Amino acid sequence: MPVDTLEAPILEDPTLRTAPAAASSLLTATVVPSRGLLGRLAAVLSAHQVLALSYATADSSGVRGRVEVRVPVEHAERVRAKLLRVVDVTDVTVAAVATSAADA
Repeated sequence: MPVDTLEAPILEDPTLRTAPAAASSLLTATVVPSRGLLGRLAAVLSAHQVLALSYATADSSGVRGRVEVRVPVEHAERVRAKLLRVVDVTDVTVAAVATSAADA
């Protein structure tokens, strides 16, 4: 009586594909750096799916800074409205971000 050979399961099914990368928006906020600004931004953004966040001061005097937040397109206008209500945020612009396979 022959012994059945065991076959390992197929771990990578070619019919299954990952979901396409979701479209995202990049919000750029002009800010006046101050004590507690990052805490206020964290509180505002904690309710949303933030894909990326960066913070930089524009010059050595610390008079002006820039915050970039990447969020899914569906959340962009709501996040923009919330950022505009933060005390030290002076302006917020929204730009679409091209999706690529590297982002997935």
